[in-house]
Amino acid sequence: MNTRETSEFHTRILRVTLAVEESFAFWSHAGLDATAADLNVRAFEERWYGSKSPDRVKKLHEDFFDRYSFPGARPALKVWAERGMPADARRLCAHWHLQLVDPLYRAFTGDWLPARRAAGHGTVDRDAVMPWIGEVLGTEYAPATRQMFAGKLLTSAGQAGLVGPGSVRDLQHPAASLEATGYLLYLLRGVQIDGSPLDNPYLRSVGLSDERLDSRLGEGTRSGWWQYTRSGGAPDVGWTSPDLPSWAEATR
Repeated sequence: MNTRETSEFHTRILRVTLAVEESFAFWSHAGLDATAADLNVRAFEERWYGSKSPDRVKKLHEDFFDRYSFPGARPALKVWAERGMPADARRLCAHWHLQLVDPLYRAFTGDWLPARRAAGHGTVDRDAVMPWIGEVLGTEYAPATRQMFAGKLLTSAGQAGLVGPGSVRDLQHPAASLEATGYLLYLLRGVQIDGSPLDNPYLRSVGLSDERLDSRLGEGTRSGWWQYTRSGGAPDVGWTSPDLPSWAEATR
């Protein structure tokens, strides 16, 4: 089980991007105690992922068993998937979990894109991303590989709703519902991250900061999900559920 966000760069996003609907199928069908080997056969035979080949199913599961192995995540996602999970929540949960296991995607979506927006830019394309990729990865990867990284980062951000379609993509913020925000906050309680519970790349990536975050936290307080207060200007959250699965069960 993962208890800390991944810090080492890797190339897995070149093979599996956000995979929103495949992730949703995994949350819905995968038994919590099943092994990857068991699920590879079952998922292919039952066509969880449509017509994808056995090799592709295996590759998806290699990623999913890492992405969704954070404390309480799979039980909570399974409950939500079985009881009805809106499309926007599917995208954001897949996005946040990819951020957890991919530091390049986390930095791109949680730091670089927000900074670009704050600097007054309204769009992004591959040419704009490439210099940043070079700064972060240096010469460890060949230019062709760095270009592939740029494309996959934009593709995944587009699947998450952070940027629009096309070769020149509009920067946008997806609607992070109260339920999706609650999932993220309870998820991060069980994970060691660089940043604070209320100031981190996960929240920043969807525009949850300052007044917008205060509003969401106030909604959660009124719903009984936590108690949000500011003491001397410092924000504080008092949790009303002990962990993520308990919160998921109590809210559905």
